[in-house]
Amino acid sequence: MTFGHSLRSRIVITLGFVLLPAVILAFVWIFTNVNALREAKVANAERAASAMALQVNESLRDMVLASVGLDANRGGGQSAATCDRELSAIVGAQASYVGGAVIDAGRVSCALGASAADFERLASPERLARIHAGLATGAPLVLELLTDAEAGHSLEASGLSVASDGYLLAAFPGSRSTDELFLVLLTKARITTDLATHFMDIAHGAALFGPDGTILAEWRADSLPQRWLPAMPLGSAADKGTSISGDSFRYFKIPLARTGLVLLVGYPEDVFFASEQNILWVTLLPPVLMLGAAAVGALLAVDRLVIQWIVYLQRVTRVYGSGRYSVRALRLSQAPRELGELGYAFNHMADNIAHHATELSSAIEDKERLLRELHHRVKNNFQVIVSLLSLHKQSLPVQERDDIRFIEDHVNAMAVAYRVGYSYGEMGDAPVAELLHDIVDGLRRTADLAPAHVVVEVPPVSTRIDLDRAIGIGLYLAAMLPAYLDMVRADAHSASSPMKVRVGAVVEGDSLRLAVSIRPAESAVQLSHLRSRLTRAYIRQLSAREVSSDDMTERAIAIPLDADDREGGPVGARPAMGFRISGRQA
Repeated sequence: MTFGHSLRSRIVITLGFVLLPAVILAFVWIFTNVNALREAKVANAERAASAMALQVNESLRDMVLASVGLDANRGGGQSAATCDRELSAIVGAQASYVGGAVIDAGRVSCALGASAADFERLASPERLARIHAGLATGAPLVLELLTDAEAGHSLEASGLSVASDGYLLAAFPGSRSTDELFLVLLTKARITTDLATHFMDIAHGAALFGPDGTILAEWRADSLPQRWLPAMPLGSAADKGTSISGDSFRYFKIPLARTGLVLLVGYPEDVFFASEQNILWVTLLPPVLMLGAAAVGALLAVDRLVIQWIVYLQRVTRVYGSGRYSVRALRLSQAPRELGELGYAFNHMADNIAHHATELSSAIEDKERLLRELHHRVKNNFQVIVSLLSLHKQSLPVQERDDIRFIEDHVNAMAVAYRVGYSYGEMGDAPVAELLHDIVDGLRRTADLAPAHVVVEVPPVSTRIDLDRAIGIGLYLAAMLPAYLDMVRADAHSASSPMKVRVGAVVEGDSLRLAVSIRPAESAVQLSHLRSRLTRAYIRQLSAREVSSDDMTERAIAIPLDADDREGGPVGARPAMGFRISGRQA
């Protein structure tokens, strides 16, 4: 039985089609909500990056406000002492400020925290050109990253220590001329603090880039790889990319207003959506488990309540079909109502079949008894007729007895067929051996011939034929054999070597070969016109065919046999026609 055609497989397929839409809808709903959560997470990360950018802007705005206050307090022509005092107030207000200076036309007007020569060295013509170019764009300040060599030489010469995270140089435009600049030397501490602020409960990295792409400040969580920055330029403000170390990150790029600076915030991809992934599994697992449990429960219920009983009824019907008609379906009270009714219907059908089969067997037995009685009476009638003919024949003169011999031979042959068939035990069958012996013996006696002049060669005792063909064989021999017997009788006293009539029967393939001949023979036996016509008629009645022979005195025919006739069996062993119901032979 293939999987696709069994009831269990079809139930599984049907259940799958029933549950599939629910599963699809559940998955679509879950993934839609998870995607909405992911989008909300990205939006929150964008707002967090914007808040960080705003905080960095606040720090930069404080620098701008300080430079404006310095410019306002200096006035139009205050002394260098006043400039130093104002610078000291501004530099001392922020812990990240290391020093400051006012530069006009490339010369240092006043300086604090580092010598004027150091500030002149830091304010090289190339740097001043870059600062003026940046301020020309309208930016309120310009941030420059100092190399370790530049910062170290300037600070160590002034007796200051070099910060481990490096220094920045902030430049602000003056109000008196385009050549005037305010320079502030500061550490990255405050900006780094701004970059380290956690606006989301996720490990992140942040970096501040200058207009030329220089990294001005950077901070990363300890769990992030050292090379967390993107390997390729980002295509949008929020984009998924690969870091230089090869890890997947979610980056957010926020440009700072008017300064040309850019803030970049990055989150590891696996950590960024970890909570949403957990929500996905937590949300997905219960319906999957419930659907799986429902499917397994439905299959078990169907298997126990339906398939188990169908298989049981199928097994009962298969056993019933194999011939055990007494088998019945049991325990039907435990089955579902519909299947129980099916089992009761099968039991009722089997009982009806058994009842009808019993009635049919009884009718067959009645018919057989009637046939046996009918055949018995026909046999008795034939015996009476044969006896009357024999009495009548004996009352006639010797020369007139042959006149009724023809009738006596035919009636006697039919009587023998009925008698042998009746004595066999089953009406309709007669053993060939007994049939031929009795017919030939009766014809010999009516021919008044000694038994030594007749030889009967018969097949094994198991060969048998039906009553119709037994009568046909008897009539065939009654029409043909007397001519052979008369020829042997006429030659019995004159011949030096007496002739004998040989009647032989042998099974050849699917037919019975019946032959009559004379040994030794000098000429062929001639039949009268009437006997020739009757012989041909009886051959047609037997559906036989004449068989040619090299012996001129032999006449042979081939009579077709049924399979049961060929296989045969001991007398009385052939089973009667009937039915086997409830373990008994009808």
